[in-house]
Amino acid sequence: MPTFTPTKETGGTAQPNEVLYVDPTARVSAEQLGSLMPDAGLNSVFVADLLSAMLTHERCGAHLYRTVAARSHNPMLEARYVRFGEETEHHVAVLEELVTSSGAR
Repeated sequence: MPTFTPTKETGGTAQPNEVLYVDPTARVSAEQLGSLMPDAGLNSVFVADLLSAMLTHERCGAHLYRTVAARSHNPMLEARYVRFGEETEHHVAVLEELVTSSGAR
């Protein structure tokens, strides 16, 4: 099962770089990412990074919409935030499926 809430406890991985320290037990290399989608003819490292960034962005959006809907005192705005949140949760599900089908975790 893929890890969509990456923490050290759930087995999340990351690539270290000049501004990001990653514990050695949680590091993933470009070579490991390069083995994803071998027959797709794509730069799998770029695609993995892009999907990760997109999923992070959508998850933050879903959290934002949940938060503002819960704090809104205007029923019309609350309904709109709920609808936006539902759409964003759908985006999260689509991206999670893309990650899973690529062989990433």
